Amino acid sequence: MKVSIQWLNSYLKERLSTNEIVAALERTEVEIEEVITPPKLDKKVITAKVVNVIDHPNADKLRLVDIEFGKTKRRVVCGAPNVRKGLVVAYAQPGSVLPEDFVIGEREIRGEKSAGMLASAKELGMGNDHSGIVELDPDLPLGISLCDIENMADIVDVKTPANRWDLLSVLGLAREISANSSKNQVVEPKREKIEYKNREVVKVKETGECERFISAVFKIDSNAETPAWIVENLEAAGMRAIHPVVDITNFVMLETGQPSHAYDSKKLKGALQVRFARAGELLSTLDGVERKLTKEDLVIADNSGAIGLAGVMGGASSEVSTQTQEIVLEVANFNKTTVRRSALRHGLRSEASTRFEKGLPLPLPCFAFERAAQLLKEICKAELIGDVNDQLYAWPWISFVGLRQRRAEMVLGTKLNEKEIIEGLRARGFSAEHFSLSAEAKKHLGKPYVYGASFKKNGEEAFDCSYLVERIYSKIGIAIGHTAQQQFNSGKPVEKDNLKPGDLVFYSGHWEKLDAKSRGDIGHVGMYLGKNQVIEASEYEFDTKIGKYIKRKTADVRYTTLDSYTSNPTFKGARRYTESFNHIIAVVAPWWRTDIVKEVDLIEEAAKILGYENMPSKLPELPPMETADHQMLPGLMGMREDLVAAGLFEVTTYSFVSEQDLLDTHIDPTSVLAIENPMSKEQAYLRNSLLSSHLQTVARNNTFYEKEYGFFELARIYEKSPRSKTLAQESWRLAICAVGKNGLERIKSVLDMCESRYQLRLAYKRSEEANFLPGRTATLQSQRIPEVRGLYGQVKPICLKKFSISDEIVFAEIILPDQSIFAESTQKSVSLLPYQLVSRDLTLELPNEVLWQNIALIVKSQKRISRVQFLQEFASEELTKTNKKRVSMRIWIDCGANPSQKEITKYMSAIESTLLADKTLKQVKIV
Repeated sequence: MKVSIQWLNSYLKERLSTNEIVAALERTEVEIEEVITPPKLDKKVITAKVVNVIDHPNADKLRLVDIEFGKTKRRVVCGAPNVRKGLVVAYAQPGSVLPEDFVIGEREIRGEKSAGMLASAKELGMGNDHSGIVELDPDLPLGISLCDIENMADIVDVKTPANRWDLLSVLGLAREISANSSKNQVVEPKREKIEYKNREVVKVKETGECERFISAVFKIDSNAETPAWIVENLEAAGMRAIHPVVDITNFVMLETGQPSHAYDSKKLKGALQVRFARAGELLSTLDGVERKLTKEDLVIADNSGAIGLAGVMGGASSEVSTQTQEIVLEVANFNKTTVRRSALRHGLRSEASTRFEKGLPLPLPCFAFERAAQLLKEICKAELIGDVNDQLYAWPWISFVGLRQRRAEMVLGTKLNEKEIIEGLRARGFSAEHFSLSAEAKKHLGKPYVYGASFKKNGEEAFDCSYLVERIYSKIGIAIGHTAQQQFNSGKPVEKDNLKPGDLVFYSGHWEKLDAKSRGDIGHVGMYLGKNQVIEASEYEFDTKIGKYIKRKTADVRYTTLDSYTSNPTFKGARRYTESFNHIIAVVAPWWRTDIVKEVDLIEEAAKILGYENMPSKLPELPPMETADHQMLPGLMGMREDLVAAGLFEVTTYSFVSEQDLLDTHIDPTSVLAIENPMSKEQAYLRNSLLSSHLQTVARNNTFYEKEYGFFELARIYEKSPRSKTLAQESWRLAICAVGKNGLERIKSVLDMCESRYQLRLAYKRSEEANFLPGRTATLQSQRIPEVRGLYGQVKPICLKKFSISDEIVFAEIILPDQSIFAESTQKSVSLLPYQLVSRDLTLELPNEVLWQNIALIVKSQKRISRVQFLQEFASEELTKTNKKRVSMRIWIDCGANPSQKEITKYMSAIESTLLADKTLKQVKIV
């Protein structure tokens, strides 16, 4: 976001230099991207005041302007429409040189001499506005050079955090600057006083998507022009001037952070509506594009149909123009997720949607409406027609949070001064005070008892028993529940002999009677304050003398004794919610700080108040913590090293995939977890397989100089939880991809290495899968850890074509359930044999469906067999016709030292006999 230093200074009581403003912003979460400084001006360009304006005798559009600076007076010829008496202007004296080497001289214009020129922002290199001369601060001294006025046209470009909507406004930045600069104050912009009515003028059909809608009709002057100061500020922010009304709404959006929209009321057909679009409904937006809407798009409509995409962009059919004399001004609060999805769906990220996506607070529309009304009145001579309607459908949230000073000191690693923290929070708009339990309780003494009281209905004017204690705890951000039963369930049990101030005490039953039924539930609660004293809100009290409840003369908040609870036959016990109330600051966040939710948010504010530069450079001392033994990540690191040693590259791909990626790999998108707020259509789903990610990787590397290579990835995949369709279930996967010829053999050798290294004892079974070639695909499963299972095969060319891949691709994907795969994989060294093993080659002719793995298992089952190695598979044209193949293997036999040929032949004969006799090997033949 770009904003001019001059604009920021307009909200500060004490003007600051560019460096001072940058320094103040750097003490916050704001990142300074760039400080843009315009070309340095000639010293002969000075400030001057217009003292008289008369018409040029020989030109209709020119005027003669008398100016003064100090005791000097000059006359210039000027054609600017905004020149007027009393204006402080930029005067370029004869001999001055403006940007682009434009030399100013003394000349005669239509018979009148002009001693220099009154300059516009564009001529000074301060912006693109050439519609009028620059209007300077009227308090500036006259006759000083503009280059001596620090940060006259400097622009600061900032990057704001995602959770701070207020920093996407100039006023929000000014608040932060004020708080972080010495003894400065924010000057709030002038706003119109508005009396709101709550009438259903706009038909808001989706109140959950639009929680506030303010609207009013204004009559405006169609000849009004946008003042130069608004144009300059808009241009500094990268926006262009369009129309006075539009410029005002854009200016207010940049100033306050609240988007608004103005409709030409004469172009509307009936009352405004807020609804979801009908499938296929068309809308021509202000950018001139006709858009086809879906049922998920929230729109502003009238009787003719959609006239705006809510929170994103208005429609062309109702836009204001130079002929507009009456407008409908809309300032609304739209659901952030709905706006973001619509903006992404239509590829239309606007300034408005960027702000709505942050989640704007409900009080903001009123603030922005009043500001817009003030500017419309000043600039467009606007007159309100009828009432201002404020349709509010939700409760504006107020955030109460407690800051424990000792906790903050432990986190920040330094001591804090409570007074400085309270003053710093107040400077930032917070309400902050030292919290005293007894003082807080005392505030409410004598206030009336109202059954079912709540903050929304009664504020702090009336209480019932549970709301009183809930309210006291809420002041320091501790949620204990609203009802007495909830409070009893959520607290930590405490014996009555160990009570501390702040503990709650409970008894059950209805107050007016004690029966068996009423003794079961929690009926009343009070807060123990120490010294046998309890504060409570009640209309009844228990008379210990008669053992009954009696009605009080006055139902209110009052003190009572702890004994009245503990001696009650229905006393249920006590509960504790915090161990200490010492050194706590009770804080109420201002309405614009929606990011303040928890204590840790206030600790961050305390760090800013202290100053990052003043924080210690050493890590805070934290107590040792117990950690669980976790072997998964160390095991994965070891597996990575093994796979890299096997000649594979490692890749890392996104966990998100597109709907098209899923369809191209025969995965139903409805079976996959969808992202609620995807960054783009290409990242709309969480993947449940790495196949599409790896095919995309191959496609992106199609110019790689090596035509045969392999890569792997160890990553998580995400599947729908069997307990809930909206929850994710994660698991680790090993995926291996081989590009080029002999991919099956290359991946098989890697799988063999993993089988040996991690003692998996893999069993293969021929399989048919949608993305893989039949006869060249198998499922695999570990016989040691059945949860380790997967798929291995050659990808179909028709599938590869969808990813623009022409090479042969073999892919394997294996589930790694947990660290058990690494638990027994420790390699052990064994002594070398003092003699050499005997090796013999064997070739079998057998049907195509018989897998090499099955042959190897049969051979390994024989005595004295040390190892079996696959050599090659052969299939001639003749063998193919009979659906057969030949498989060659090398067998290592431990025959002991110096075996005879007869012994070797005996072992080989036993192997051949076993293979020929095995029923799983059909039609096998020794070649």
